[in-house]
Amino acid sequence: VGTPGIEQGAARLLRKAGFIFVNGGNANRFDYDKTVVIIPDASEEQRELGTSVAAALGVPTNAVRLASSGQQVAEVVVILGADFDSDGP
Repeated sequence: VGTPGIEQGAARLLRKAGFIFVNGGNANRFDYDKTVVIIPDASEEQRELGTSVAAALGVPTNAVRLASSGQQVAEVVVILGADFDSDGP
């Protein structure tokens, strides 16, 4: 959403839930209304991981989406939207 430092709140929530946060950066645009949790494939393991990340961030499970062309950046990629509350769930 273009808010400087917003990823630090996400990093804190993810670490608190036992996840490893790997470097944040900007999305391709800043007009995401909703947070998106992107998983690389539709396996049960990846769906569970995506759901766990969404829960840690306090966003609904319908935020979990399958990558359109796979991904190799991380196990899960999160795009923080305007609905993200860095204070957590």
